[in-house]
Amino acid sequence: MPFSYKRLKPRENTMKTIFMIIVAGIVYAAYTSDVNTSSTPADTAECVQKGIRYFKGIGSYPQLSDGRYADTVVVQRCNRTTTAF
Repeated sequence: MPFSYKRLKPRENTMKTIFMIIVAGIVYAAYTSDVNTSSTPADTAECVQKGIRYFKGIGSYPQLSDGRYADTVVVQRCNRTTTAF
């Protein structure tokens, strides 16, 4: 029987599917790892207050020099770690 590329098609599709599942898992892990699950809401709230005070103290409140809002940046950083500020 001569060699045929048609015979490779199902395996190629399987490999693509496995690759996409692996990529989806890596993306999911990357997005969920930004959240600090070991802190309490009180710790996070305290961190946010410190962060807002910090940005007000350096004159970058309510908007940072790059156009982002300081509140959003503070919440993102405090969600990663409550020792950000």
